Amino acid sequence: GQVIDHRSGQVNLGSVETSGIDFSVTYDFTVGSFGDFTVGVSGNKLEDWKEFQDPIDTTVFEDRVGEFTYPEYIMNGRVNWTLGALSLGWAVRYEDSQLLPGISNEDLAANPLFVDPNNTGRGIVHNISGSYEVSDNLTVRGAIRNAFDEHPYLGTLSRPAGPMGRFFSVTAQYRM
Repeated sequence: GQVIDHRSGQVNLGSVETSGIDFSVTYDFTVGSFGDFTVGVSGNKLEDWKEFQDPIDTTVFEDRVGEFTYPEYIMNGRVNWTLGALSLGWAVRYEDSQLLPGISNEDLAANPLFVDPNNTGRGIVHNISGSYEVSDNLTVRGAIRNAFDEHPYLGTLSRPAGPMGRFFSVTAQYRM
């Protein structure tokens, strides 16, 4: 009835501390007979992203701000216009430049000439969409995703745009 042996594997007791500013503003308005508009912007400014690997020594951490997938700024904007049965929209996403995948802030601190190029450059992706309600039962929609054919960052297939590049879609929805 007593413990005579104890074995333990690795225990993940590390932690992450983050801080930043998130914001979102949307404004809806009508311009007489020109229709209804929605204008919006949202975004994030990442101030800190600290990963503490050692649960015993909290003075040791890795700062991730500016590394790949941790850009300092991300912004999203959109404008939508509706006039009767017609709706048109434009959306844009901005990602601040960040280090290329596999490069850390520690790498650059240890050797500023670690690799060139070492960052992605900024990324901007535009999407355009529209729809038209042909009747009470039929709606036709179309979109151009990644309208200006932004390429993925070097070493990745996902950011800021996917591997497909620019693509078009048209759909029709019929309701009975």
